[in-house]
Amino acid sequence: MANMTTSLYIMRHGATADNSPNPTKDRVKGQLDLPLDRDGIQAAHEAGKALQNSGVTAIVTSQMKRSIQTGQIVKGYLPDAKVVSTKMLNPWDVGAYTGQSYAHVKNDLSRLQKNPMEAPPAGKQMKGEPYGDFLDRYKQAMPRILGVAEKQPTLFVAHSRHLVALDGMMKGTEGDTTQVRDVTPPGTVLKLNVWAGDEKAPEAEAKAPAGDGDGEQPGY
Repeated sequence: MANMTTSLYIMRHGATADNSPNPTKDRVKGQLDLPLDRDGIQAAHEAGKALQNSGVTAIVTSQMKRSIQTGQIVKGYLPDAKVVSTKMLNPWDVGAYTGQSYAHVKNDLSRLQKNPMEAPPAGKQMKGEPYGDFLDRYKQAMPRILGVAEKQPTLFVAHSRHLVALDGMMKGTEGDTTQVRDVTPPGTVLKLNVWAGDEKAPEAEAKAPAGDGDGEQPGY
């Protein structure tokens, strides 16, 4: 059978009140369950408009409000799409660093990325998990997302750490110290080509700013 390609769109969720272009005001979100702010809502609508003719019929999100809300807003422009949320895509639980200024804890997060079996200190609400545990969850989820994308155009609403980890997996540098502020801004959409019928890896084709469906889906 001839090889076929379909599309996987990876979108960083819209901004929240804790996102800021200023590193001294930008706060580490982790698993803090924040909704989108006004800018985040606008970015999700812009992404929905940009994806109207994409043919996307599956939207995969984490169980965080900011991810689900982004997916649901985009779905409003894609009437045939279904939103599926999974805890496997929840962001890295950074423990006591949750809610802290990014500028203040940047070096601590870099150290944890270099030592993926070391857990961050526990916070009042967040226990913290080693970066390696987050990577393991993501590595289990990504082949399932690709499996869905082989059958239908799919949108993955990602957190910033997913983009960092995906870049590392593609380059073979999973333990590097790339930080979330070095990846694309909230609301950005990345398009990948996915080959069905062979073992080729996804290929990045284009990247442009886009300017509760709870429960697991069979096969995902």
